[in-house]
Amino acid sequence: MPPKVTSSVWKYFTKTEDGKSVVCNLCSVKLVYGGGTSNLRNHMKKYPVCSPPSTPSKTTLKQTTLDVTVSTPPMIQAATTERVTRAVTDWVVRDCLPLSVVDGQGFRDMMALAAPSYTVPTRPTVRARVEKRYADERSNLISRLEQATSVSLTTDTWTSNSTESFITVECCVHDNARNIQKAGTLCPEWGDHSCFAHTLQLCIKPFLELPSVSKVLSKCRKLVGHFKHSTTLNAELHRRQERMQKEGEKQPTLALIQDVPTRWKRS
Repeated sequence: MPPKVTSSVWKYFTKTEDGKSVVCNLCSVKLVYGGGTSNLRNHMKKYPVCSPPSTPSKTTLKQTTLDVTVSTPPMIQAATTERVTRAVTDWVVRDCLPLSVVDGQGFRDMMALAAPSYTVPTRPTVRARVEKRYADERSNLISRLEQATSVSLTTDTWTSNSTESFITVECCVHDNARNIQKAGTLCPEWGDHSCFAHTLQLCIKPFLELPSVSKVLSKCRKLVGHFKHSTTLNAELHRRQERMQKEGEKQPTLALIQDVPTRWKRS
């Protein structure tokens, strides 16, 4: 039994009866056959007409699927990355957010959906950006003040939720606190204008301290506090307001506000 032919070149050659030569099936050229297939392969490479028709491989025919195209996010450019990082820093500064907000899983999930190729900055990176932003704004403010011929300043003190005290300086008018009035008298070259709203409040304050008025205010404060400490009563108050409205009329329900002596201005 003749040996089994295993080489793929025998698809394009046929052996003669004596077995000493082969014939090309594509160009009918007769070649010497000595038991190997090297000369057969060389013949096919040397003469393009004898080259078998190329069949695209599975790899060539394979196309990128829609899933792969959609799931592969486009690479974000360096300029876009810088703009996004700057926007994140502005967001933290303008909304007075803690630096740890960039470590939150909710924020990272949102950024993964909005900009999949963007690398979310770490807390130290945002801190450095905020500090640089502060230095730039401070330098810009100093430059603008140096060019101004006159400015109007005001100060205000406030306490944060963590009981830290701060003093704010703004370009507007001040209240009538004694320390501010003293500063105005010590600096006569400064134009000093008291806050009109605070002056009006100081005029009303003696009237509110009258026994008859103070007694009524005390009862009002207890009434407001009673509703403030009960979610059930507060909800019932809103329902009563809605029932009192005329048919077809829709107005916002009002909430009770407790008066605070130091909060004399309300918008």
